[in-house]
Amino acid sequence: MTSSIRRSLSTVLRGEQYWKPSDTFAVKLLKPWMNVWEPSIFEQLLEKTVIPTLTKYLFQMEINPANQDIMPVRWVLNWIDVISDDRLVQIFNEAMFFNKWFEILYQWLTNTYIPQEVATWYTSWKSEFQRLADSPVIKQHLQYALRMMQSAQEGKSGVIPPPRIIPKKAPKKSSNPVQAPVRKRELSFKELVEKTAIDENLLFMPAAKSYNGKAIYKFGLSLIYLDKLVVFRNVGGGSWSPVSLEDLIKLESGRKK
Repeated sequence: MTSSIRRSLSTVLRGEQYWKPSDTFAVKLLKPWMNVWEPSIFEQLLEKTVIPTLTKYLFQMEINPANQDIMPVRWVLNWIDVISDDRLVQIFNEAMFFNKWFEILYQWLTNTYIPQEVATWYTSWKSEFQRLADSPVIKQHLQYALRMMQSAQEGKSGVIPPPRIIPKKAPKKSSNPVQAPVRKRELSFKELVEKTAIDENLLFMPAAKSYNGKAIYKFGLSLIYLDKLVVFRNVGGGSWSPVSLEDLIKLESGRKK
């Protein structure tokens, strides 16, 4: 009985004449069967029907800051209750989405641009991926984008080039499994503050201004500058007040709610 149902579903979902990613009925059609079939059988059905179509439409999507059609991204994310987070991220990588996304950001940053427009663009994309905010891969991509933006603002050695993202494949066994430990470089205070912001899913980037010779940064919605090992936050009226990283995180996290 269930075999015939799977065959029927496969026939309906395999052909685009029956459904398109913009249709939500396919999610509603498959979701009740998630806990009926074995996970491997359900995933196999998705791999043969839904996932190729989602990948195709996402691959065809254009990244255009001037006139962005965001819907293909939302069509993929509509499947978040049916397809695992890791597999959804793979779909974005297989569709070369982030390769295109980073390339557009790089082109923007290496030409005349308005920092606030780039920051707004970045923040809007970050909000689109909020449902995948816990994904290490998405966090890594957003962190890299911030570093590109920061390098453009600092202008010392040019903009960091975009990464080349290769779709994840099964890991190969290493012929040299034992590796010598690598000693990690100690973070500077600025790097520590930046890492803290990224770990908390908060914006951190140069604000293209300074105070008493100190660079000002955006930390979430706050303006801050760093002096030795102290964070100073703008409290309005040209006044700055020292604040602990813990209290700053609490303040910015409260603003997101």
